[in-house]
Amino acid sequence: MLLEFSVSNFKCFNDQVCLSMIPDDTVDELNYSLLKEENEKFTINGLSTAVIYGANASGKTNFLKSLDFLKNIVLNGGFNNFSNLKPFEDLN
Repeated sequence: MLLEFSVSNFKCFNDQVCLSMIPDDTVDELNYSLLKEENEKFTINGLSTAVIYGANASGKTNFLKSLDFLKNIVLNGGFNNFSNLKPFEDLN
């Protein structure tokens, strides 16, 4: 279960942005679908769905590409090819 993901210096992201699936204190358990992972020592609550929204050209697709990049690192055991890696590009 991915509870939080942060990215910086990737494509259009210079500063760090974060997607958190951890509900804050204002989340009412009756109105939201929560995932519960229970262990002997602690319980983790996580939101089961998320929505990413914003204006055109605000970075939604690049954020999803950063998640895909992480997925490829995890599934392939790291990465050796930096040719496709594009850090932050200041277009001004």
